[in-house]
Amino acid sequence: MTYYYRYFTAGTVATKALLDDREPLSVVKASNQSVTNSTVKVADTALTLPVAANAIYHVSVMVVVSGPTGADWSQLWTFPAGATGTRFSHGPELSVASVRATSINARSAPIGTSLAYGTDGTENSAIREEIWLNTAGTAGNLALTWAQNVAVASATTVLAGSWMTAYRVV
Repeated sequence: MTYYYRYFTAGTVATKALLDDREPLSVVKASNQSVTNSTVKVADTALTLPVAANAIYHVSVMVVVSGPTGADWSQLWTFPAGATGTRFSHGPELSVASVRATSINARSAPIGTSLAYGTDGTENSAIREEIWLNTAGTAGNLALTWAQNVAVASATTVLAGSWMTAYRVV
């Protein structure tokens, strides 16, 4: 795969902004974030990256979630107006007794589709996504929003160490 690489022409001043534009975007969640008794999606405090207008990105994401049995975890991506894309997702099925001994959902969906994954109250669930994002004429953020899939009184938590990286392809 060929990744986007901004070429400089003679006379171009290599500013920090131009050099930064040549690097992949990445973020690692530094602290845990919890939601209790709510199915209203909240913005993740860390898993957000800025994306340019009229660009194509390959985004890799690993989210580690802990939560009670039956609450499960629901997530949705927000993105700039006019953007399109597909997400390829892997994670534990809903209503699992054990995330260790469960079937893994492997699916693709349009970028604007909400998906949910299982939590078992004991072990962490790992959700892995690859996203192909094609922005239109508007720059903005690709941001994770999430909540419990079923509201329960115990906390569902996205754990520190979850991460995302975006490579600009075009």
